[in-house]
Amino acid sequence: MVSLALTDIQGNILQGYGFPLAAYLFLEVPDESSGRSFLGEIVGGVTNADQWDDPPAWTTNVALTCAGLRALGVADTVLRTLPRASSNRSVIAPRGSSTTPGRARPRSG
Repeated sequence: MVSLALTDIQGNILQGYGFPLAAYLFLEVPDESSGRSFLGEIVGGVTNADQWDDPPAWTTNVALTCAGLRALGVADTVLRTLPRASSNRSVIAPRGSSTTPGRARPRSG
């Protein structure tokens, strides 16, 4: 059996929490430096997958879009390895290209 380091895994990855309510904040990464700085500031508060004795009143989780990962400086070669559904890699254009956000359409298949 594989042993997982539960404190290194975000809590909602292995199972849902089942809370009756949720709140979502959508943020834009303005540039690599400030985006990485923000993540560095909040990483200690992200709920991990360790077992709870009692459920917390709230949890904090983070999800990043392909565009967010790119803004954080993740290389295109890495982004192209993401599953198609999460990366929409069919519309990932090289940095500095003239593709207009919102105008590209994913290819079928």
